[in-house]
Parts: sequence; structure tokens; C-alpha cells
Amino acid sequence: MTCHDVRKLLDESAGCAVPDVVAQHAASCAECAALVAERASLEAAVAAALAGVTQIAASDADGVSRTQIRASDAELAERVIATLPREAAAPPAPISIWPRLAVAATVLMAAGLVAWQLRPVVPANPGAAAGSATGGAEVADARPYPLAPPQVDDYLGPRFIDVTDQSGIEQFDHTGMNGAKDWMVEVVGHGAAVLDMDGDGDLDLFVPDGNRLDPAEQVSGTWRLYRNDGGMRFTDVTAGSGLETDAWAGGAVAGDFDADGRPDLFVPCFGENRLYRNLGDGRFEDVSEAAGVMGREAEWSTAASIGDADGDGDLDLYVSNYADMRQYMVEKGVGRGCRWREMAVPCGPQPMVPQRDRLYLNRGDGTFEDASDDHLPLVARYSFQSVFTDLDGDGSLDLFVAADGHPNLLLLNDGRGHFTERAREAGLATDAEGRDQACMGVAAGDIDDDGLMDLFVTNFSHEPNVLYRGRPAPPGRPTFVDVTRGVGLQQPSFFTLGWGTVLADLDCDGDLDALTANGHLYPGVEEAAATTAYEQHLSLLENEGGGYFREVTSAAGSGVAARRVHRGLVAADFDDDGRTDLFATVLNGRGVLLHSEGGEVGGSLRLLMRRKDGRVEAAGARAIVDVAGRRQIRDLLLGSSFGSSEDPRVLIGLGASESADVRVRWPRIAGQPVVVEDFGTLAQGGTYLLVEGTGAARRIR
Repeated sequence: MTCHDVRKLLDESAGCAVPDVVAQHAASCAECAALVAERASLEAAVAAALAGVTQIAASDADGVSRTQIRASDAELAERVIATLPREAAAPPAPISIWPRLAVAATVLMAAGLVAWQLRPVVPANPGAAAGSATGGAEVADARPYPLAPPQVDDYLGPRFIDVTDQSGIEQFDHTGMNGAKDWMVEVVGHGAAVLDMDGDGDLDLFVPDGNRLDPAEQVSGTWRLYRNDGGMRFTDVTAGSGLETDAWAGGAVAGDFDADGRPDLFVPCFGENRLYRNLGDGRFEDVSEAAGVMGREAEWSTAASIGDADGDGDLDLYVSNYADMRQYMVEKGVGRGCRWREMAVPCGPQPMVPQRDRLYLNRGDGTFEDASDDHLPLVARYSFQSVFTDLDGDGSLDLFVAADGHPNLLLLNDGRGHFTERAREAGLATDAEGRDQACMGVAAGDIDDDGLMDLFVTNFSHEPNVLYRGRPAPPGRPTFVDVTRGVGLQQPSFFTLGWGTVLADLDCDGDLDALTANGHLYPGVEEAAATTAYEQHLSLLENEGGGYFREVTSAAGSGVAARRVHRGLVAADFDDDGRTDLFATVLNGRGVLLHSEGGEVGGSLRLLMRRKDGRVEAAGARAIVDVAGRRQIRDLLLGSSFGSSEDPRVLIGLGASESADVRVRWPRIAGQPVVVEDFGTLAQGGTYLLVEGTGAARRIR
């Protein structure tokens, strides 16, 4: 065991606890003993600082009992800071960086404990004590204004430049009125979808829109379809496309549901959902009712994902539902009936009634079966983004669903589209401390090259985003561990509020970096919480190898650092230069297109994976790529981030290598063994079409 191993184990342990294996090793290693002694000292100091905190039992307007802390955040943080070593800036040489890391982790741990108690948005209770869950002093922190990312001097990766003005993209969001918002549906927003609508090889962009609650203020014809003309330039081709509507969208996903070789569009909505069949000439036909995927008017659908759930080779649809918002508004009559830190805010998710999600199985004839009752567990959640990917290693596509204020869902597939809920057993239901979080966006990918899928989930402000790392486990029993603290992800996301997120190889060095789109729920939130803001930057976290991250936002270009009220986020190579570009939606603002420029970026290739007919996207197919002795796995996802649908081509970063050996593990057909197909050595710089069963890769660009 090395000192690096010791530090890693200490970082990954809960709180300030010392793992047994480290304690045993310390007996024979002086440097390890010093680290353990410092950890034990900090643990004792924190316990002493928090001793004597007065707790009281209280009930909110729903009658739900909550524990409330009378001491303010600032008082608790002061107690912790006062106990920390005064010479942390100049420690002994053998442990030069560790004390500073320990100090930061300890302060954040204490702040996180208090922030959790303050987090819930609860119905207003004028009699609540100061410092309770309905208000209180702000979290103290030793850093400057926390939303300002740390300065980075040695970042060598790409910069992201805002090219929206030159691009022709002029989409403007209309989700609720700009300014004060009364109801939860007005603050959520939506994502966007990337698709090659016309088959020319360029990635086009579909951006749906929200609407207004007041009938007198409602707008129509605001959804936008942009044709990619090359060179990061787009033309608005919405007129005559069949996509003109006044529906209130929650996002969009693109996939070829009818197997005609053209990607169609599904749009989850506040109200009845929409499915548009691509006619191939720039026009889309609304087939929602005939296809049987409209859902119900009372449902609020927030996101969707696409995959072959039942193993028959075509694309099925999972739709996330949140709550019966319309009935709640009728019952309450007046909005902003809750409080967050003394601020009047829209209520949500509690006390609204959560809704069940829906699974639509493709019959192959243009219609779908609503299989929700027979194929899904009888659970209701405040659901946001879902993602189809194989999480237990059997070749069938499972589902992870991010839930707001409820335990997340892990739906394991029996291979024929029947799902069993196993999130708690797998370690995915909550964070490491067993707390439900306000989970919204999801990205899936192998961040540490161990051949197992990991999940990155965005959360509310004053609680960090969470990285669930997959661990080796027996077949059918996936195991994940919340490693947020130990890999550099807690501090960068503690004060931001994350929505869309992607794991993408931005510098093409062979590992996955992380991006999040941030923006708060509440206009004017700065008045109630000085450590956050309504408009927030994107966050870029560079993977330094092995799944350890550092925030490089400040050095990654003005397009990333600019503050907006972000919601959806998609990553796609819009100009086919081998780099990943970005598009983000902005609540009540103009969507933003960011071009990847400059920096040290390696070579890459792109994979377009399709089923046996060569037409339908092989959603969930897993590329197994060997590059210079290193193995990457990359899944084709259709529906992730937040209300969004990503580049249907999988980008593979090659670094300095000129080629890669590529195999594909195809999604398992029901009743048949898993198939892994070899496609040989592919050269850097190309886009390759890989069709199931052919064994040959065809370069198409």
C-alpha cells in the first residue's frame, strides 16, 4: 500500500472515519501513521465542535416531523474552523498537500451536514424558529464567493467559445413568465435533441419550448428545428416542418421508431406528449394519438429515454413523470406557498402527489403498447432524467431514473422487458449517507476504464452532485459506491444547482471528462442565500486519469464561464472536426452554442452503430475499443443529461494513436446469448458505420 492508496481510502471513507486496512498499515509505516493521526485528530475536533448543538423536533404544514438545528450554519462552521490546525498552509514536507485537503473536506462535511437539514422546501410556517428548515443563516465558507471557480494555470485542454450570434440559432425560451415564478412547472425548463433529420451526415438540432400558465400570455409556434449547414452555421427550418405547436415541452429524444432509416422525435410534455414521424423531406407528422404514446393530460412528463427494452430489436420508450401539477394548482389556487431560507418559493416536489413513469413497448407497426402496469414496479416518484444502459452486465438494457426528493430507481431488466427495482441494494437509491437528494440530470459512462458503467447525477444547490462508481459484483447484482468526496467532485458542485450533464472525452485523451449545466430555481435567490446565484456558469471537470477530477472551468473559455440560467445540455461534434461541441438551453433566455477550439486535443474517430437492418440506431450498444494498450468502453445513449438526446455517433478519443481496434457488444436479443462482434482496426479521423452482423466497418466520412 502506497501513500497515494492511503489518501484515496481516507478520501473515500465516510466522514472522518479511518478504514481498518489503513489503520493496520499505519503500524508499519510512519508516513501513513501521520496521515491517520491527523484524520483521527480532525474527527475528534469536529465532534467536539459540534457537541452541544441544540436540536428540536418540529412538524411542517404537512405534519411531517423534521429535526431542526437552532445553531446557524455560520456558527457551526466557525466552531469547526476554530479547531483546525493553524499551520495548514505550511505543513511538513512529506504531507505537503494533505492538511489543506483535509481542512477543506472537513469544513465542507460540516457545512454539508447543516445544509442537508436546511435543504427541504417546505410549506410556509410563520412560527418556525430562526435557523430551522424554513430559513436560517447562510453556510459559512473560507473561500471567496463560492460560484467563482478556482483559477487554473496549467489546463491544456480545449476552450469553448460562444458562437451563437454567428450560428443562426435564435431559440428563446418561454417557460413561465420571466421574473417571479409561482409554480414548480415554471422553473424546470427543458433540454434539446441532436439528430440527422435529412440524412446528409450533419447533426441538426431540435429545441422545444415551454409556455405560460395564464391563457392570455400563452405563446405558440416557439419550438425550433435547425438544419446544420456546416461550419457551426444553422438555418431555422421550423416553418412548414409540422413542429409548430403551443405544447409545453419537457425535453426531446430522437430515434428511428418506425425503422425507416430516419430519426423521429418524441417530446415529453406538461400535458399530453407528442411523437413526430420523420417524413424525410424536412417535414414531421404528429402521430402521437395513433401511436398510443400521448399519456394523460394530467401527467407532467419531464424527460424520456430510448432503448430496446424487450429484446426484439426495435426501439422502446421510457417516459419520466413528475407530479399532478394541474390538480395541485387547482387545489392551492395561489402559488409560492413554500419557503426556502425565508424566501417565498414555488412548492415542490412535496406536497404534490408523485406520478408513475410509463414504459411504451414498440409493436413494430407504428404503434406502442403501454406496458407500465405489467412491466414496471408499482412505485411513484418525482422523476426526472432516465437512461437506458446495461448496469448488471447481462447484455440487456436496464434503467436508472433520477428522482427529486425520493430514492432514485434502478430498474433491472430480465431480458424481456420486465423490470425489478433494486436501487437500494445496488447503492444507487441515495447518497453515501443514505439521504434522498434532489436528483435531476444523469450521465452514464466508464470514467475509470475498469469496464464498468458509472453514473453521474446532478443535484440541488448546497448538496453536491454525486458520482456512483460501478464495482465488480456477482452477475445480476450490480454494486455502486458514492465516491463523490474522494475524486474531486464535491467542492465544485456544492453551491451550484445542476441540471444537464454529460460525460465526454473533451480533449480526446481517452478518458471521460464531466460537464454540468447550472442555474438556480428561484429568481432573486441571492437575497436568501449569498453563497449561490440564479445565473450560474457551466462546470467543466477534467478527468486526470483513473476517474479523479479537477475543476478547470475558469480556464476552459468564456462560453463555459459565462453565467446563465442553464437547463438542458447536449454534447455533439456539430462541425465534424473531431472535437465535442456543446449546446445548452437557458430558462427564459436564448440557447447557447459553444465551439471547441484551441488547446491540446488528441485524435479521434466516430462510430455510428446500427441494428441488423442498417437503419435503426443500436441504442445501448457498447463499443469496446483498444487504443495503445488501453481499453475504453463507450455506450450509445439516446436520452440522458436533462431532457436531452445526444450525438447518435459515439466519439472515441485516441490521444496520439493513429488507430484503434474496435468491437461492439450488441444489445441482447431476448432468449439469445450476448453477441460481441469484431470490426477490426479503424483509422483516426473517420466516421464509421458499424452494422450488426456484417463484421465490416464502412467509412462514411
